Amino acid sequence: AIAVIGVVVFAREHLDFPHTLSQFSGGPFFFIALVVAFLFSIFVHELGHAFTTKAFGREVLGMGVGLYWFGPMAFVDTSDMWLAPRLQRIAVTAAGPYTNLVLAGVASLGALFISNSHVQLGCWLFAIGSYFIVLIHLTPLLAYDGYYMLIEALDRPNLRPNSISWLIRGLPQAIKSPRKFRGHVVEFLYGIASLLYIVMMVILLIAFYRVILQKWLLIS
Repeated sequence: AIAVIGVVVFAREHLDFPHTLSQFSGGPFFFIALVVAFLFSIFVHELGHAFTTKAFGREVLGMGVGLYWFGPMAFVDTSDMWLAPRLQRIAVTAAGPYTNLVLAGVASLGALFISNSHVQLGCWLFAIGSYFIVLIHLTPLLAYDGYYMLIEALDRPNLRPNSISWLIRGLPQAIKSPRKFRGHVVEFLYGIASLLYIVMMVILLIAFYRVILQKWLLIS
């Protein structure tokens, strides 16, 4: 309920976000608090995977932190789920972004009902970031949760490396002989989509920095 209501509230009220941003006069403490909040969301994301694994009677074999695409990440070892039924494996993978969806809903509702402009802005930024994280994790074109859900649904392990490998080795031959596309349509479509996605994300990140972050830094 919180996840669904939060999406509705965010969709209806997000147009007021630029006005809230223009009224902001915070400083480094606000930025630090926001970073801590996002690290917390990453931690809760992984707890979603872990607790769902435990709910299916399997063991969480370890936890850790690291870097992925120049950003911090955390992970839990849910390899004990490999022997579980496919739908249970998909549920464990989906639990991570689902927790972020709930957190985003809480932040959206907080921004709606809290009158303090600094806290309201923090809630809006956290909601925007959380929904962005959900979209990133559900997109199957990077090695995040959406990718693992896709390969489970298609029963195509190693889809990403196989697709990139086929683009490099098989595509030149398939261009010369179109019959060689047969049986490799999935690899072709997924490989091309992955490359286009990476280019698109770089453009969007640059636009996000220039439109929102750069303006916020100047205001601060």
